[in-house]
Amino acid sequence: MSEIEIARGGADRIDDVEPLWHAMHRHHRSVAAHLTEVAPFRSDDESWVLRRAFYERLLARPDSFFLLAERDRVHDRAGPAGSVSAACSRAS
Repeated sequence: MSEIEIARGGADRIDDVEPLWHAMHRHHRSVAAHLTEVAPFRSDDESWVLRRAFYERLLARPDSFFLLAERDRVHDRAGPAGSVSAACSRAS
């Protein structure tokens, strides 16, 4: 079993977490199907567009970053092993 590494990321790494976002979004739809009584869920792609824009706004702040947990990182979009743990910004 390989070690997990924590990497600091910026806006250039946002696309690495898209597959994780899609998986989490599908999971939330499956465990909270009752919420469609209030409002329909967005599609995976539509939710990613909104989430990506949110990350872009956060990471545009000076000194902002996020942390990724990586194991055997694959450098293609088909199978990155990363997740957004936190988007951080240093207090001024």
